[in-house]
Amino acid sequence: LVRAFLTPLFEQRANWAEHNFSWLKLMGRIHTEVDQQLRAKVMEQYETALRRYSAALRHSLPHLKQTELIWRGLFVIGSMSLTLTWGASILASDKRARQTPSEILEELIRFTAAGMAAPTGKSRK
Repeated sequence: LVRAFLTPLFEQRANWAEHNFSWLKLMGRIHTEVDQQLRAKVMEQYETALRRYSAALRHSLPHLKQTELIWRGLFVIGSMSLTLTWGASILASDKRARQTPSEILEELIRFTAAGMAAPTGKSRK
């Protein structure tokens, strides 16, 4: 599910090293926008898909309460947004961070999937 959610945005860009990555940055910024009206207008476009993902996540992660799903979903979107917004800049400025877009996507999928599947806080001592 995490892969299905994250992949389409990453497929929009074949090579982040190019200087024309405005669309990805725009999508990242939309997800981090604090203007509630603007964000609501944009998110209306994704309402059906978000409802479907939410239902699938509830089904796939029955050990999580709705509150935990909401917060973990926010963490996935936040990780994705920062990656989309800052990814190209990091690739351009730090040779140690060099990865292909597909490698970056795989790392993000591993990270966010592990977070979604993590045990609840109540199971910790």
